[in-house]
Amino acid sequence: MDREMKRVLADIEIPGELRERGRQGVKRAKQEMRREPGFIRRRLMTVGIAAALLIPTGAFAYQSLLADELYGSFDEMKVHIVSATLEKYLLLDAKLNQAKGVLGEAEYKEFERGLSNFTDTRIAYGNTNGNVDYEAIPKAERAEVKQALADLQPYFDQLNDQPAARDVLTAEEYDAYIEALMREESIRVRAGEYVEDMPDELRQSYEEALAIIREVNRKQQQN
Repeated sequence: MDREMKRVLADIEIPGELRERGRQGVKRAKQEMRREPGFIRRRLMTVGIAAALLIPTGAFAYQSLLADELYGSFDEMKVHIVSATLEKYLLLDAKLNQAKGVLGEAEYKEFERGLSNFTDTRIAYGNTNGNVDYEAIPKAERAEVKQALADLQPYFDQLNDQPAARDVLTAEEYDAYIEALMREESIRVRAGEYVEDMPDELRQSYEEALAIIREVNRKQQQN
């Protein structure tokens, strides 16, 4: 799963009951694969975590995943993001279902539209972990994905029960915040995940980006 998606989705709290049902859903999915691996491969596009959570596995294969609307299927995502696992895919879908419940049908469609545009860029330009060096993509597409991220952030803030960063920052500060999120990821693609191994010039830029992100988080917590 791509790093930025994991970052924002990992912060969304799942109720304990839903989390336990999610674990059972993953367990059932594994059992189903062991019994009928060919069937699961053919039907994976229509497998639904909601079915795994709420109804018997006999009906498991006839529901659709919200995650499929972003990636097509787990198999298709795996082609682009080799570190993806079925468990992570099912967890992503559980969190998307939760987001749909929180936002409501109409607002979720807007959220999904922006998320789809954001995801398309990550699939097209992401490395094997789904992370993107935004400095290496065409300027026009970079501008589009930056706008998509700027539009998505208020939804992430709402789902995390935080004040919208856009509302606690000036327009210039918000632009710098989005740039910092993109710069932090770009540097990790170029220099790796470990700060101590980064070249000095990239480490400084990376730490500057992190400082901006942390300051925004501090302002959100104060409101």
